[in-house]
Amino acid sequence: MRNFFFVFSFFFTFSCLAIESELRLSASSAKIIHGEKGGDLHHYYGSLIWWTNEESQAIWDISSEKEIEVDIFVSQANHQHSGSSYSISNEKNILYGKVIDTGAWGNYEEIHLGKMIIPKGESSIILKPKGKFTNKALMNSRGLILQGDLSKVSILTPPFQAKAGFQQRLEGFHPSLKAINLLPQNLSIKVSGINFLSDGTMVICSWDKEGSVYLLKNYQNPKKMRLFLFARGLAEPLGVCVVDDEIYVAQKQELTQLIDKNRDNVCDEYRNICNSWQVSSNFHEFAFGPVYREGFFYMTLAIAVNPGGATTNPQVKDRGSVIKINPKNGEYKVIAAGLRTPNGITFTKNGDLLVSDNQGDWLPASKLIHIKPQHFYGHFYSPRHPLSKQKESPPIVWMPHNEIANSPTEPLEIPQGIFQGQILCGDIHNGGIRRIFYEKVNGKYQGAVFRFSQGFLGGINRMRWGNDGNLYVGIAGNDGNWGIDAKSGLQKIQFSSKIAFEMRAIRAKSNGLEIEFTKPIAKGEGWTPEFYLVESWQYQPSENYGGPKIDFKKHKVKSISVSPNRLKVFLEIENWQAGRIFHLVVNKEMSDFTNSPLFAGEAWYTLNQIPSNQLGFINKAPESLKKLKMQELKKKISKGEEIYQTLCQSCHSINGSQLVGPTFKNLLGKKQIVIRKGKEKSVIVDKEYLKRAITNPNFEYPKGYQPIMPQTFANQLDEETMESLLNFISKYRKREE
Repeated sequence: MRNFFFVFSFFFTFSCLAIESELRLSASSAKIIHGEKGGDLHHYYGSLIWWTNEESQAIWDISSEKEIEVDIFVSQANHQHSGSSYSISNEKNILYGKVIDTGAWGNYEEIHLGKMIIPKGESSIILKPKGKFTNKALMNSRGLILQGDLSKVSILTPPFQAKAGFQQRLEGFHPSLKAINLLPQNLSIKVSGINFLSDGTMVICSWDKEGSVYLLKNYQNPKKMRLFLFARGLAEPLGVCVVDDEIYVAQKQELTQLIDKNRDNVCDEYRNICNSWQVSSNFHEFAFGPVYREGFFYMTLAIAVNPGGATTNPQVKDRGSVIKINPKNGEYKVIAAGLRTPNGITFTKNGDLLVSDNQGDWLPASKLIHIKPQHFYGHFYSPRHPLSKQKESPPIVWMPHNEIANSPTEPLEIPQGIFQGQILCGDIHNGGIRRIFYEKVNGKYQGAVFRFSQGFLGGINRMRWGNDGNLYVGIAGNDGNWGIDAKSGLQKIQFSSKIAFEMRAIRAKSNGLEIEFTKPIAKGEGWTPEFYLVESWQYQPSENYGGPKIDFKKHKVKSISVSPNRLKVFLEIENWQAGRIFHLVVNKEMSDFTNSPLFAGEAWYTLNQIPSNQLGFINKAPESLKKLKMQELKKKISKGEEIYQTLCQSCHSINGSQLVGPTFKNLLGKKQIVIRKGKEKSVIVDKEYLKRAITNPNFEYPKGYQPIMPQTFANQLDEETMESLLNFISKYRKREE
């Protein structure tokens, strides 16, 4: 708790001729190194998390005009997993620290480790675990803090610095989306199923203690919209299917038909279609679905787990499986097994059955699976399922845990537009929607998962295309980590014709990856190796919760070719091997033909098979090639953004999240209650107010924050520097529709 309003993380005192100051090495400015054994260190909401492997490390590159001695602090948070050790080192020193329990993973404390000599010139400071640590997660860290005479020290920005859409979660809606909230704020529906009757009536089931099903009519006109409580008393209704205008709901123990005999919008009969699968009292034995195709219903059955997530042993029969139900006789049969929490099932237009599954024991990451009869998909329990004798079938895509997914939900095919045929997939914990492109290689599916959109009310549990062409998304959540933000809600998502500049698809070739963009890239761009980060790993499933990345590799891009229409780039990749997950990051400085920047530039491609005799195209670079070196890329960062990254971002977000001080998002123009001479006063936050807050923090401070702003910025920040920062903050002013 060092600041109150701006995280100008410089604390100036004058001692002799030296300037005592503070420099924060933020999490997002670190380079991530995984080591030969892999491991799972990554940026997560702007923090750093270590998983499974002591070789993982974070590196900050800095430059100093002279050799100096500084004090080193680490900003860390941990809960229930304390006691592990870590080190901070450079070429001159090494310091050691112990992880402490701070009471919560988001409760950061700044721990002083000692003094370190910073050499003259360029050097690196390395933070990594020391030896084996007590649990798979070491700590959350916002980074390091240096205190001393830092007037001649600067941070060297890494070429792939984490930011929203680039090794960090997106901060808002995709540019083509617009959301409309459909339910009144005082109505809580934890949406666990969405479907439509032929007249457009929406059928919604809710994951609540009442086990409710609703009918929503006239939702296109809020003034005429009407909501009917159609049925209740169901046991965890986690999906709804409409067949020939008849409503079917999946309960924990039964597939049920809900019949309205007199058409008064109230269910008169609850008819059992199938209840022959086994259940126990375990809270995690969910039943997801149903979906319907060619006379049969399909559902997925989650396994039972102990509190904390470990698989319960023994299990009742047929848990973790996909079942096919014959509605004529109420019988079911298992068509595939080896699932854990398959909270999402859909049929594509071509008849492929897709299921999403959630990370846990035997699942080192979440995944999207193409279900094939009598296949096994990796999750074991006791007694062993008969299908577990078979070799595990790989997924279409792995979705690395907390990097792109945590608890994926319903997959849904995109019926039209530039992404037609691709899959959208929600997430109840991380929120937002991922987009998945997939292709068939050697008869098997594989593909890439992309960041697509955040900004919704809460975690996306269900999605359905309406008869009007809009996407309807249902929000759900529960206590613990089952949800994000709001735990209930319903939103209509409208797609505009606007096309954002992003990767549309990634295809495997015999010698590398072909990237297709939504719009032509700028003339001369794309040829530079520094634009691309390519790394890969394998997963090692185990009975432990989650699992490590192993055999981690950084790949050299042997050659780069841009297609004549500049919509495609082919990367010829060294050590091109099947059975690996390839992580690709495109540098955020790439722009399209209108000089618009990338909306998001990160993807994970699951390479199950390498296509035979399908070499990627290789073109000669044009004479007028615009080769952007990293030094030139750094110059594209504005002075104001550089000040923010160096001094402000660890305590003042730009995405609305709450840190030590107020967020910069929508700050300008808002009304603010300040404390001035002990009394409350309302002010409008404009540039003059911000200047006053920086240069004379004793005059007033915002209500709800501590008055701990440094007092020396008036003498340290000149007019040009101040204006650059204020212009940067102005970018995050709320724009009226």
